[in-house]
Amino acid sequence: MRVYSDEGKLLEDLVQCVLKKRRKAGLYVATYPTGLDEKVQDFGKTLSLQELQTGKVKVMGIVGMGGLGKTTLAKELFNNRSSDFGKSCFLSDVRENADRRSLSSLQAQLIEDLTQVKMQITHVDQGKEMLKNYVSTSQQALIVIDDVNHADQLNAFLPIREVLRSDSLILVTSRDKDVLTSSGIVESSIYKLTGLNEQHSQELFCSHAFCQSHPPLGFKDIVAEFCRACDGLPLSLKVIGSLLCGKTDRSYWEGILDKLRQMKLPNEIQQTLKLSYDALDGDEKQIFLDIACYFVGENRDMAIRIWDGSGWNGLVGLANLQAKCLVEVNRENTIQMHDHVRDLGRQIADQEKSSGVISHRLWRLIEDIPDLWQQSSVITEVRGIRTVPRLLQYSELPESEGASWLKSWCGEVLGNCLRRLIDPSPYRFSKFQLAATEDDDLESILKRVESPNLIWLRWNNCPYTSLPPWILMNNTRVLEVCAKKLNTLWRTESQAPLELRQLTIYSPLLKFPKSIGKLKYIEKIVVKHSNLKSLPEDFCDLTSLKYLELSESGLLQVLPNSFGCLTNLQHLDLSRTSSLQKLPNSFGYLTNLQHLDLSFSSSLLLLPDSFGNLKCLKHLDLQDCCNLVMTNETFANICSLEYLNLSNCTGVAVLPSQVAHQQSLEELYLLHTNLQELPGDIGNLGSLRVLRVGSPCLKKLPCSLGQLSSLKDFWLYKCEEMKSLPDSLGLLTELSMLSLQFCGIESLQPEVVKLNKLEKLAVNFCPMRKLPFKKGVEGESAAVELSQLEYLHLMRTKISVISFVEGVCPSLKYLGIVNCDELVEVGALPPTLITLSFKYCTTLRKMEGLCNLTNLQELDITACFEVEELPCLDRLTSLKKIMADCCLKLKRIRGVDQLTQLQELSVSRCFELVELARVEDLVSLEKLNIAQCPKLQWSRGVLEQLRQRLREGLVLGQ
Repeated sequence: MRVYSDEGKLLEDLVQCVLKKRRKAGLYVATYPTGLDEKVQDFGKTLSLQELQTGKVKVMGIVGMGGLGKTTLAKELFNNRSSDFGKSCFLSDVRENADRRSLSSLQAQLIEDLTQVKMQITHVDQGKEMLKNYVSTSQQALIVIDDVNHADQLNAFLPIREVLRSDSLILVTSRDKDVLTSSGIVESSIYKLTGLNEQHSQELFCSHAFCQSHPPLGFKDIVAEFCRACDGLPLSLKVIGSLLCGKTDRSYWEGILDKLRQMKLPNEIQQTLKLSYDALDGDEKQIFLDIACYFVGENRDMAIRIWDGSGWNGLVGLANLQAKCLVEVNRENTIQMHDHVRDLGRQIADQEKSSGVISHRLWRLIEDIPDLWQQSSVITEVRGIRTVPRLLQYSELPESEGASWLKSWCGEVLGNCLRRLIDPSPYRFSKFQLAATEDDDLESILKRVESPNLIWLRWNNCPYTSLPPWILMNNTRVLEVCAKKLNTLWRTESQAPLELRQLTIYSPLLKFPKSIGKLKYIEKIVVKHSNLKSLPEDFCDLTSLKYLELSESGLLQVLPNSFGCLTNLQHLDLSRTSSLQKLPNSFGYLTNLQHLDLSFSSSLLLLPDSFGNLKCLKHLDLQDCCNLVMTNETFANICSLEYLNLSNCTGVAVLPSQVAHQQSLEELYLLHTNLQELPGDIGNLGSLRVLRVGSPCLKKLPCSLGQLSSLKDFWLYKCEEMKSLPDSLGLLTELSMLSLQFCGIESLQPEVVKLNKLEKLAVNFCPMRKLPFKKGVEGESAAVELSQLEYLHLMRTKISVISFVEGVCPSLKYLGIVNCDELVEVGALPPTLITLSFKYCTTLRKMEGLCNLTNLQELDITACFEVEELPCLDRLTSLKKIMADCCLKLKRIRGVDQLTQLQELSVSRCFELVELARVEDLVSLEKLNIAQCPKLQWSRGVLEQLRQRLREGLVLGQ
């Protein structure tokens, strides 16, 4: 973990971290969230009871049978509450992903979501320690752990509660209450989810059956019967309603109802769902079973390409399954399936293995390979074998030659299964089309196949320098390979997979074969970590190509002159191609290009004259193209940009004028540039939501800034020559975040207080001497200023006095004034504060506004050298944490014995501290640091009492 000695560098890296983290959309919840508001309110009552209690990070559970909507409720709570927390993470479908991806990868995802730091975790115990070591103790986080079915899964994540702030919330969903209680979640913290009431059941059912919330004429009675048969179970109401959608023959309804009545809900929910499966046509059933066995969590477009190659209409089939609510496609374009529906599909696949109706689908190698052994003398139809959960990233490949990720994942038992598969045996299988495996296992499998016809091949840790000729790829539609040795795709022209639609390669590839140009149907190519220096001219014959990624190909120097012939290309990622110096003149012929990423292409000098012809371009990332020079014609005919990043383009001194006329532009990043001015007509950007600017040459902002009517997020960073902001800043009525870092700004305009949607204000390393708050005048009615401001952070400013009169910042929850060396006095403070910090304010003497902060939970006055005594704290009944280390003149803290919720008190190196009255009576106290407090006196036996109760939570020593 990196240690920073320079606060400026820390802030600079934080800015870059935030810059890279794009705004995330909320989680998809439901098309018809009927009854959800009531469930949210009901859960809120349980949560409120927990918030009244003292103690640690709140860990709460939602339990209920499958299909009741636990995940739906958890998503809605996450969407509603995540903005209240500094960090958030939603770990979905842990039960399934623990098998598909491993628990350690989920631990790594949790760390990354909370810290934006990618981790390699090899085993769960290591992950537990890393959760405690890498997550900051100051972080307030919302974490959802969805669908756990074993205590080991939950215990892999819960060590994080030891380091999170006490106002954090961990929410766990499970079908089994015992899983939660065995992990230490008390009964009173578990919300028991129930089914929908009669009214909500009817609304949900009718929404799916009739696309309206009530039954049409003549259907009211039978709708009521269906709702009773579904017993308030949302999944059944949704699936059965969708099954009946568009069916107007009442006799059909009655037939389905008769079948439904024969089932005993909720115990026979899978049989209920099978009614919808039975109504599918043949191809739709095959697609359904493929999803259940192979494609949950996989990319939609990839799956469609595979189904099309199987002779099914993948697009129509998937759309029909979505219409029947059997599958969903989320915002990341991945296929999702409710676990009950998935289990139904796998159960059907298991049942049909022995019936000969369809071929085997093998996805559980430990169980399925022994089944094949029993077919020793029979040729068995096998649709596919999947032994790896996903395509590995290049960095995840094992270091040692021959090491198997799979065997380490599944252990010795799976290794024995594979050895049996490798051994000579009489069984064979046919009609084999799907393979997702690793190492040498592919060869072992294909040796058993009669006339293999691979449509999908995913190969982790391929041990060859090129794809071997015994892989027949005549009909292959999707090819995915991750390898450390692969330097060319195939050796002979006859190997070229002419029907290929998607190619993904993570390897040090040296060149494309000449026959790459014959793949006339290919739509998507992803090649990462390659050693490619150029592309062959034949590459430009791929006129069906829509998506091309060549990221992290650091040796790539040029693109073919005919690159513009790829006229169907929509997405191009050339990020981190650090040797690429220019783009070909034909580049402007890519008239369908919408997304272009050239970030970190540090050698790129010029964009071609034709660049301005990219009329469809929406996303352009040129971050860290530090040698790039632009002209006024660069964006000549571009008019559809939604995202533009020119940060660290230090060669850009003047923005092309056309930038200010991008009516669809929503995000504009101009950090670490040498811009001398912004366009005077920048106010024309009516859709702009995010603007981040940083240039040491920039002295002022245009007055038209106030015309940015949609602006929500505005940063100024390292604009040292800028002394003030325009008065029009107060016209930014939608602004919610304002950050000023390392600027020469000495004061904020009074108009700032009119920003009543502003939620966060940060002023760091600016010589600002005062905030533009009003002064209290006796007899004058209080006007509300900055009514929505919740977060205010000041670091290294020249403010000497701060006070909040009535009506100023009435919603403020966090106030941090850090390293403000000239601050001497703090007056009235907003009573809404939860966190208050005056850390390293070395000249601060008076803090009169503390007494009325009844909501305050955390107080930090570390290294306030001049503070001798705090006001009486007995009214701060919510206070949980006091940090007062290195307060060299502090003598006593009055009222601390009344803080019944106090969990942590740290007063180390308070050399003048003489008294902590009755701290031993604080029943909630868990940590007490009194190291190097030589004058602190204790009554007889008190210190020993504290030692026995707090144990490791007590820090003594001189």
